[in-house]
Amino acid sequence: MNSGNRNYKLEALSWVDKLSNEILYISEYLYRNPELGSEEYKAYSLLTQTLAKHGFKIEGELLGMKTAFKASFTGLSGKPKIAFLAEYDALPGVGHGCGHNVIAATAVGAAIAISKIIPEINGEIMVIGTPAEEGNGPYAGSKIIMVEKGVFKDIDAVLMMHPTAGRYAATRTEALAVQSFKVVFRGRTAHAAANPEMGINALNAVMIMFRGIDALRQHIRRDARIHGIIVKGGEASNVIPDYAEARISIRAADIDYLNILKEKVFNCIRGAAIMTEAKYEVEEVGPLYREKRIYHKLADIVDKNLEENGFKVMPMEEYLRRGPVASTDFGNVTQVVPAISASIPITDQNIPGHSREFAEATMTEEGKRRTILSTKVLVGSAMDLLLDKNLLEEVKREFRGD
Repeated sequence: MNSGNRNYKLEALSWVDKLSNEILYISEYLYRNPELGSEEYKAYSLLTQTLAKHGFKIEGELLGMKTAFKASFTGLSGKPKIAFLAEYDALPGVGHGCGHNVIAATAVGAAIAISKIIPEINGEIMVIGTPAEEGNGPYAGSKIIMVEKGVFKDIDAVLMMHPTAGRYAATRTEALAVQSFKVVFRGRTAHAAANPEMGINALNAVMIMFRGIDALRQHIRRDARIHGIIVKGGEASNVIPDYAEARISIRAADIDYLNILKEKVFNCIRGAAIMTEAKYEVEEVGPLYREKRIYHKLADIVDKNLEENGFKVMPMEEYLRRGPVASTDFGNVTQVVPAISASIPITDQNIPGHSREFAEATMTEEGKRRTILSTKVLVGSAMDLLLDKNLLEEVKREFRGD
């Protein structure tokens, strides 16, 4: 990590402390100005202007998405390319209950810190702004759009952090693949009391479908999930409903089992239609979120930097006990490039994600302190990859399956 008498990693880490007020300002500004996915105009302006001020080249409105961007800063050469991902959308009625204000602040802060020393070394550091991770609006799952359009094609490794709560930081947490569907049943109206025998009840079809899914849950793998809601079930209690609509999401730890499970759920839909004589339509809603691949070589690098900054790393038996959790468009990124999202606790308290309490935790003194430490974890991990060609090659070999 040294060149002559210089320790470039240590120099980059020291820049995090110099930039700490700017990093925390970003986090607090986003906290106080939460915006839904595809509508993150204030966040987009702040992040791109901050990076431009520090000399980054900005590609705004990336791929036509008005709140997406790519910022880059090149050193002595353009290789290797290391990218930090920033998320900055909030949750309706909650604000930054998923801590995306911290994700954006740490990504931008880490990139700026490295930009102060990268003119002396080989490599390129990037921030890619990825809107609508929570799934709102036309840019929902923006990382999937970026994967499909080749944004990650020439990048050597991708790093990001996600704030969490509890005792441990985690680098090997799996995420489930997920596909969502709109299910519509169409029947025939009739007077619910005078001549119900002449109606075809679309709501009954939805309810039977859900009963079938409930029975199916007993016979699926522990990594799988099926959940849904009834969007519409009729207009009046004395009218047999001729239209009913539901939304269903199917999750699994791998795409092959998700497809198997999808066919089983479709059988529940078909069965409900047969039993009620209703017609049915199924439409995919949104993109397919892929499962997250785990790169252990990359995780080892981040684990070391977590420990160097005072975080406790989750032991392997805890990963096995917990199993996969949730889904994210970051999973699609891991399919095309060595990538890792480190879950880093901003509090030891057991606070649920997607809550106002979690958003508030990002603004506590401890939350701010750990935001800075998390930035150092990103900086240290990226510097290890930039400065050690053998280490980066090990990561790439694992990605290739060599």
